[in-house]
Amino acid sequence: MIEDTPQRTFAPLHAALLTVDHQRRWLAGICDALGFGPRCSPYEHLQTAAGATVRRYAGAAADGPAVLLVPAPIKTPDIWDLDPTASVVQRHLEAGFRVYMVEWPDATGTDAPLGLQDYADRMLGACVDAVRQDTGEDRLLLSGHSLGGTLAALFAAGHPELVRGLVVLGAPLHFAPQTGALARVVASYSDTPADAGEGGVIPGSMLNLIGVTASPETFVYQRVTDWLSSLGHPDRLRSHLLVERWTLGESAMPRQLFSDLVTILYRQDGFLTRRVTIGGRAVGPADIRAPVGCVLNRQCEIASPASVLPALDALGTDDRALFWYEDEPGVSLQHVGMMVGASAHRDLWPSVLSWMRERSHA
Repeated sequence: MIEDTPQRTFAPLHAALLTVDHQRRWLAGICDALGFGPRCSPYEHLQTAAGATVRRYAGAAADGPAVLLVPAPIKTPDIWDLDPTASVVQRHLEAGFRVYMVEWPDATGTDAPLGLQDYADRMLGACVDAVRQDTGEDRLLLSGHSLGGTLAALFAAGHPELVRGLVVLGAPLHFAPQTGALARVVASYSDTPADAGEGGVIPGSMLNLIGVTASPETFVYQRVTDWLSSLGHPDRLRSHLLVERWTLGESAMPRQLFSDLVTILYRQDGFLTRRVTIGGRAVGPADIRAPVGCVLNRQCEIASPASVLPALDALGTDDRALFWYEDEPGVSLQHVGMMVGASAHRDLWPSVLSWMRERSHA
C-alpha cells in the first residue's frame, strides 16, 4: 500500500452503477440505430465445455496458420472487428491466417465464482483445445489486447507446449505502483470492488469509474480533444464514434476475477514474482518459451512501457520483437488506437502480421 495516500472505498457506488450499466447499454442501442454499431465479419461458434465459446471467422485460407485472438473480458470483443476498414480480424484474414477469437461468457449469467485461473487457464485452455481440434494444429499463435494480452501471456507461461507464438498488444505484465495509472489507483483503495455490494459481479460502469479516477487524461481529456480534432474529417469522426459506441457496451466482470486481478496481479505483482498458478504450477515470464511480439505506445498510461519491458527482459526466449504505436487522431481512446487507427492498419499491422507469419511454422 502507498503510504500517506487517502484511503477510499467502493461500497456506496455499487448499486447505482448497476443502473448506469443498463442506461449505457440503452444508449448503445440508440447508436446502433444511427449506424454506429459494429459491422462484424461473418463467423460461427465453436462450443467448449468450459463456458467460453470460440468465434471461427469465415473467409480464411484452408491451410493458413491458426491464430486465437484473446480480447479483454471487459465490454465486447468487437474492438477487434468494429468495421471492415478498422478490423484486426480482417487484416489477419487478408494475411492468410485462420482466425479464431475467444468469446467470454456473460458474467451475469452464472453463479460460479470465476477467477483468474478460470480465465487464464481453464476457459482459455478449453478455447485453445477447440481450435486445435478444429485445425489439427498442435500449437497455436495467441494474440491478446489489454487484459486479454495479460491472460494470453499467463496461459503461454503455464502451457508453453501449446503456444507457437505470442503477441501482446497494450497489455500490462508488471504491476508495481510505479508502472502506471491503474496500479497507482489500486494501491490507494482500502478495499476493492469485490468487497463492495451484493451479487457476484462488478458493474462495468465501476470499471469505467476506476479508469477515469486513474487517468482522467486518458479517459476524459483525450476523448474530448480527439473528437474536436476529428471534426471536419468524416473518416476520423466515424472511427471516433464507432469507438465511443463500443465503450457503451458494458459487460460486468466476475467479482472473483476482479479480486484476483487486484490482489494477485496488482498488489503482489504476481506475474513477475511468480505468485500466479497456471497449469498447476507457479509461473512467471521466464516460463514463456514461444517467440513474443509486443506492441506498445510510449504515451499510454494504462499499459505503459514500464508495465511491460521488465517482463520482456525476463522472458524465457530470445526471440522477441517490439513494435511501437504512436498516438493518432480519430481513435477516441489511444489505448485502443492500435486496434482501430488508420495509421495502425496502414503501418503497424503489416509488420506485426509479417512477424507472426515468419513464426507460424516454427
